[in-house]
Amino acid sequence: MATKDIQSITKFKAATNNEVFGVNGAINGFSIDTQDFNSLSFQLTSHTYAGGTFTATVIESDDNVNFTDTDAKFITGSAVLTAATSETSDPKTLGYVGKKRYVKLRVTATNIAGGNGATINGYVLLSDPKEAPVV
Repeated sequence: MATKDIQSITKFKAATNNEVFGVNGAINGFSIDTQDFNSLSFQLTSHTYAGGTFTATVIESDDNVNFTDTDAKFITGSAVLTAATSETSDPKTLGYVGKKRYVKLRVTATNIAGGNGATINGYVLLSDPKEAPVV
């Protein structure tokens, strides 16, 4: 039974557009400013899955311009969607514990054949705010 409100201490927002993958490639999501939060995690979901492998990683930046790959020691969990893990399971979660102010979710599609891919959505949950309530 839920007895505590988390809406006032979290912020949930889109990390990517509703991306339709029909070919192999990568997309970078929206820039997420982590300045007012101490914790975050990304969630990855798929819809209309037809094939391929989709791997989420995090890129980071101090200036919101020059993004680089995040060192694996700052990532928790793994977010890979395949035929075995697609629409029948919970979202895949990827945590970030790095020190950069800006982060983006990067989704890379591989093994797509004949234009049969998937629609992928990325979300971010920011929590442990420096000041609450979050508006």
